[in-house]
Amino acid sequence: PVRVFSDGTDEELVPLLALSAVERMTFGTSIGDILALSRFPLLVASGSSFSMWARYLGRANCICYLNQRKQRILTSEEDRFEIETDGPIPPEIGEKIHQLYERVERR
Repeated sequence: PVRVFSDGTDEELVPLLALSAVERMTFGTSIGDILALSRFPLLVASGSSFSMWARYLGRANCICYLNQRKQRILTSEEDRFEIETDGPIPPEIGEKIHQLYERVERR
């Protein structure tokens, strides 16, 4: 499942929200949304300070578009990753994502 937190309108997000297992989520306040985001093990994020705080608080793995990440958060954690890409995700990161979700499913 994918949870979308966005300041975009529902109309702007139609192509994304039309995908299976994708739903929009909000807790009604910025701090509530940041705290909720910090609980997810993987963020596909913009370079906003909003997503940066969620990454920092949750020590979350992150995928973002090129030149969007303004601050590296996970500086010394080998089992975590932050990647910027405008193409395919490298196989070693794909394997880490797979392992990450295997752990989540076991809970």
